[in-house]
Amino acid sequence: MKILFITQEDPIYVGEFWDEFSDNIEKLSKKINITGMVSLEPLGKSSKIDLFKRVYGLYGFYGSFKIGLKYLKNILSKKGLKYYADKMNINYITTNDIHSKDFIKFASEQDLLISVAASKIFKKSLINAPKYGIINIHSGPLPYYKGMMPVFWQMRDGKKEIGITIHSINEKIDSGNIFIQKFYNISNIKKLDEAIRITKRQGARLMIEFINNFEKYYNNSIPMSEKGTYFSFPKREDAKVFKERGLKLI
Repeated sequence: MKILFITQEDPIYVGEFWDEFSDNIEKLSKKINITGMVSLEPLGKSSKIDLFKRVYGLYGFYGSFKIGLKYLKNILSKKGLKYYADKMNINYITTNDIHSKDFIKFASEQDLLISVAASKIFKKSLINAPKYGIINIHSGPLPYYKGMMPVFWQMRDGKKEIGITIHSINEKIDSGNIFIQKFYNISNIKKLDEAIRITKRQGARLMIEFINNFEKYYNNSIPMSEKGTYFSFPKREDAKVFKERGLKLI
């Protein structure tokens, strides 16, 4: 089975997923052929200024400073996506034009595309290109907690478990069929930063389980309910409620 990953060069949290996945790649079935890792530009349509405004609005001066230090630390470690691609001995592909004719042709040669925090919304032409389409991993119990920063919103709502969902992709955001959904206890975790890192690593393990048992999960998928909740990037007032629960951002 030929699988192509699409992800983004995010030096804060996405590396946690790839660190865990690459450490356990030997657990993948011999029938699995990962043909490459496509690295998209981070932020999607957002500019760096827009991102800074959102981060500053949520974390404030001190928290933004700590996020900046983590960013620099990860950059200096040189453990970017190419590092993990080389570690797994797979092709490393950089592009931001995943809807070009050439890329769609390349995608049509794959059995499955897997999105890991990809910074693009996929168009129908790309979704239909691989044999089994595109699947995505989301750190929320879909159809609830769609959108951005799902771990934050679950913690803000007092949830003691974080849901992780692997689902098919269609032209709607965080929609499609659910293949697998599991919950992980975070009752002893008080920091958002720690919870995100843990869920990224748990997500990598869940992804390996999904890939190794693809036919079982693919043939027993559940259509996602139209009901649910969608959240945008949290703001300062949301952080206030978060902290009132005795939680910390970083």
